[in-house]
Amino acid sequence: MTSVIQVSAIIRVRGSKLNLWLYQRNRTLPDLVRSCTFCLVHGINSPKHLILDCPTLVGLASVEAYLLWRRSIFYQVGVLHPPICYLCHQPQGTEGVLHPPFDGNPEHCRFRDMVAPLVYGVLTKPTLRMDAQIYFPSADLSTPMTAIDWINGMPIPGNPSNLIALFMWYCRNHL
Repeated sequence: MTSVIQVSAIIRVRGSKLNLWLYQRNRTLPDLVRSCTFCLVHGINSPKHLILDCPTLVGLASVEAYLLWRRSIFYQVGVLHPPICYLCHQPQGTEGVLHPPFDGNPEHCRFRDMVAPLVYGVLTKPTLRMDAQIYFPSADLSTPMTAIDWINGMPIPGNPSNLIALFMWYCRNHL
């Protein structure tokens, strides 16, 4: 296992905060692959299911509201963001090293329905939303829809997108 000191040295050598994001991503996502991340955020230990079939989402929010929010996420590839998959919200990386080449097949997204549902869970749970608002003061996280402008905007340094920044904040502080 790589120590924090070794990771810091890697970051200094390569000169990129994205390396820290990648290290954290690789430690976090595999542990979440067997769970519904929306349920997890709301304190329910549930096996993996599609977000559209999530009983917690149906009970606390609505599938329609989630879909409207998710459809509002837009990556400005080449302007603000690297190429990012809309199913799993992971960047492709050089030569598909982080994600296979995008082909529209949801089966090729290893982490499908993990990042966006978790972030939506944070935005729909008042205590977490308030904590996130303190951590990300430039964001308006008062509702999931008001958060969209920030999510779609210029990424916080060291993150491919602000959706990933919020996801990683939760993982670092609450897992």
